[in-house]
Amino acid sequence: MDFLKDYVSDDVIGEIISNNKDIVINDLIYNRDNVILILDYLKELGIKDIDDILILKIDFFFRDIDDIKKHFERYDKDVIVNLINEDISNLDLV
Repeated sequence: MDFLKDYVSDDVIGEIISNNKDIVINDLIYNRDNVILILDYLKELGIKDIDDILILKIDFFFRDIDDIKKHFERYDKDVIVNLINEDISNLDLV
């Protein structure tokens, strides 16, 4: 999970590990290139609460980056980013 250290603290990585089954963690590691692309895209958009998204919405990181981009493009990016920054449950909109 070292690949996450550029994005979140060791405490957050520990919480991700303790809150998920080994198979989920292994899938996250196996798909790290896609996870990194998604993290970079969220940061580029201005999404702020990466910690909670990784902790509470880990399934989001198993989606294809191109699919995520298509869903974001359906909305006004500024509006959807503000909604997600206010409440990460709005990530379900994309």
